[in-house]
Amino acid sequence: MIFSTVGSELPFNRLTEAVDKYAQANSDVVISAQVGRIGPGDYSPQYIQFKQLLTPGEYAEYVDRAIVIVAHAGMGSIISAITQKKPVVILPRRGHLQETRNDHQFSTAKQFESREGIFVAWEECELPARMEEALHFSQSGSMNGVSDFANQDLLKKLESFLRS
Repeated sequence: MIFSTVGSELPFNRLTEAVDKYAQANSDVVISAQVGRIGPGDYSPQYIQFKQLLTPGEYAEYVDRAIVIVAHAGMGSIISAITQKKPVVILPRRGHLQETRNDHQFSTAKQFESREGIFVAWEECELPARMEEALHFSQSGSMNGVSDFANQDLLKKLESFLRS
């Protein structure tokens, strides 16, 4: 199962619609999603199982059952995926599209784009390819070797700084 989450604050129509289109084209893949409160003008999925909001316990269950997580570039979603050893595909919300107040998620995605197990889609048209890469990565068992912690080079630099 693929689990898609937009975080707990706002809907993310670009992500939800892109995941829904992927589900339409890949009907053999089970996708469940947390899509945020759907209001007037928000995208309502047609091809994925979804809930608007999840309790923390429900969220943890979905993450546990997922083989891949697809999310906005929120730290909570990224950390949940990494600590549960799940590959994550992230599509950052963009300030200029009024999906968030600024481009902090774009900056977050930039910081994580080279980390193993994290697949960044900069635009929604890239999402299907990143999802396929993440599915292949998950099936390869490569996630078992991914650290829950920061990059080793960063940790060594921090240790050196603290010792000086």
